[in-house]
Amino acid sequence: MKKKLLLIIFVVGTLFLVTGCGNKKVDDINYESNNTNGTGEVKENDDSSAYDDFELYSDNTKIVFANGSGKIVFYYSGNEITAHHVYFDYNNNAAAKLALQYLEKDESIDKAYVKGRYLIVEYNKSEYENMTLEDVKTAYSYLEELKKNK
Repeated sequence: MKKKLLLIIFVVGTLFLVTGCGNKKVDDINYESNNTNGTGEVKENDDSSAYDDFELYSDNTKIVFANGSGKIVFYYSGNEITAHHVYFDYNNNAAAKLALQYLEKDESIDKAYVKGRYLIVEYNKSEYENMTLEDVKTAYSYLEELKKNK
């Protein structure tokens, strides 16, 4: 699973670099919803200012890790992981939508969508159902955990 996540982060990051260097005007691209897999769904939110900044910090319901310009989030209850999301920050709505178009079909993804400048990938339960909070802390100990400064 760690290899899949790193591969997805690498691919999306590479797309970000490539789109930043292209000659196409993003405004000329027609954005359409694309299904990420046979059962998943893709949503787009055109309100680019509604979700410009997420308060993504570890608390008593989630643990958040910084990974480049993205954030890996595991939601939990007690020691049980209840959801796994990855937030990719593309700095603007148009770039995030473009990245969504190029997101490869992957059966591990439940759904992927854009909110503001973020491409958000939500993973299927099968990807995290056997993990505990302690497993996550151990597996991602090489990344910085984001905690809100009080």
